[in-house]
Amino acid sequence: MYLCGLNANAMPRKHTLAYVSQEEYRVIAIISSLKDYRFTFFLNQVLGIDLIHYDDIAYARTGDVMCTYSWFCFHDAQLHTNYYLISNKHTGGTLLATVKEADYLLLIKNMTDPDRVKQLVSDIRTITNVVTAFEVQPQSVKDMNALLDTNENHEMEQLMKK
Repeated sequence: MYLCGLNANAMPRKHTLAYVSQEEYRVIAIISSLKDYRFTFFLNQVLGIDLIHYDDIAYARTGDVMCTYSWFCFHDAQLHTNYYLISNKHTGGTLLATVKEADYLLLIKNMTDPDRVKQLVSDIRTITNVVTAFEVQPQSVKDMNALLDTNENHEMEQLMKK
């Protein structure tokens, strides 16, 4: 069994944290009025993926209170690509203030083809009730490194629970 690229049947190992490179990630911001479960259903259909809901991710920007955000994950074993869908809004505020207009963030790890990313954005825009979707350059977003680190740690926590 794999959880976003990690073998759940592997022997337990000592885990160390490593710096997460922004270059490994593509980020697509999505504006939609759909609830997370409904949006994920349509996103799975349109992109041909299988995002699964796991425990919400807890995150606090510097100086803010801790909030939880919906977290979905899919590992494409054939392409060695991980997809993470995270809600960007919570009653307590937004996950990333730099893209506060976005309702969702689709983080894609290990996708190097820029044309494929453009196609994903175009496909996402075809979903009913999606106002728009656009690629965000990770290096232009304040706190992106902290979010990517938190995302990777959360993935490990979810693996340990399985």
